[in-house]
Amino acid sequence: MGALDDWLAAQETASAGAMAAAISATGLTHRRPGFGQSVVPAAGSVLASPEDAHWDPEPDYFYHWTRDAGVVMMAAALVRDADPAAWDHRFADYAAFSLRTATRPWTGPNPLRPTTDAAHVRFLRADADLALSGDRLLGEPRVNADGTPDFEDWSRPQFDGPPLRVLSCLAWPGVPPAEAHVLLGLDLAHVLAHAAEPAIGPWEDPPPARHAFTLLAQRAALRAGRARLDAGAADAAIARIDAALSDLWDGEAGHMRASSIAPRGESDANIVLGALLEADDAAPFGVCDPWMIATADHVEAWSRLRFPIATETAPLVGRWPRDVYFGGHPWLPTSFGFAEFYYRRAAASALPQAERDRCRARGDLILDAVRAAFPEPGALPEQLDGTTGAPASCRNLTWSHAALIVAAHARRAAG
Repeated sequence: MGALDDWLAAQETASAGAMAAAISATGLTHRRPGFGQSVVPAAGSVLASPEDAHWDPEPDYFYHWTRDAGVVMMAAALVRDADPAAWDHRFADYAAFSLRTATRPWTGPNPLRPTTDAAHVRFLRADADLALSGDRLLGEPRVNADGTPDFEDWSRPQFDGPPLRVLSCLAWPGVPPAEAHVLLGLDLAHVLAHAAEPAIGPWEDPPPARHAFTLLAQRAALRAGRARLDAGAADAAIARIDAALSDLWDGEAGHMRASSIAPRGESDANIVLGALLEADDAAPFGVCDPWMIATADHVEAWSRLRFPIATETAPLVGRWPRDVYFGGHPWLPTSFGFAEFYYRRAAASALPQAERDRCRARGDLILDAVRAAFPEPGALPEQLDGTTGAPASCRNLTWSHAALIVAAHARRAAG
């Protein structure tokens, strides 16, 4: 085994442990002094990050994001065999927590209003916006880790959560609990009802639009769950999604745009992350689709121009060219996603062997670049400083650990 193999084996173990620690973290307490709020995670919640941060300067990610939780539980399915009983218990808790938060109505006023100080009042969610029930609950991007609604102002609605939760439930290799079956029905109905509708995208910036990542997540969920749906309705919804995705192809620039409102000539790494959700690598909008390959090439090209640490031999990628969030550096979830993209292409038997070898080597370059930045396995941040390679933004992001595990799994499958 080489240095990369050794590091990857150790980091996989660390990342599986980090994911386990983020699920049902009932022993933690997170306080938000400005709001007079204390949160103790409930069983089944999946913390986007367990770090005790308050935008000081790290972001406060002590929430259960539906999107992030779905990504994490899909990765958890790949490590389940290491301890089936423990992981099945975590998944059952996740399904029960998700069903409870997706179906429990809530009415205002905002309970944090009396305890919030003057400096934080502007971040509170309006009382009228807390009338939550039915379909509106499924469009909530996140909840507090104790299962209460998010009481802070945020970008809503978001439609990527229900399809990712569908995929996480369908991917689970153990016997799914009854709550998972109920949840599947609710989420698939939501996807069917809102297929190709405008919503806030995965990076959570307004205004609503038709975002490639959400469209691809909806498409993958409908294809994976088609047997549970009316076939005609599912096919009609997929056709609407395909038309919306086709509208995002920028023929002049030669790549896809991230959304119906994205500037022409601009690509986004989340398009490639969406392609990873398609189980059939040879299918339209999968990892072997020429549109996705062209888009990946374009994202790498502007990343090399923007970030000194992103080179041909260290092809790390950011989110989109004008990203300024915590400096807008290369992201680990996107970079690991690109590694998975290349490993899955390397496993595609229809490709020439030379191309498969090139793709596998490219995936290794990405992982080697992360290994160079973090030679000691452990916490994985959200971003790497584009000049120095130091951790940036959140120091320990659960999504980063999940993306590493999925990339490592794809690497083994590539041979």
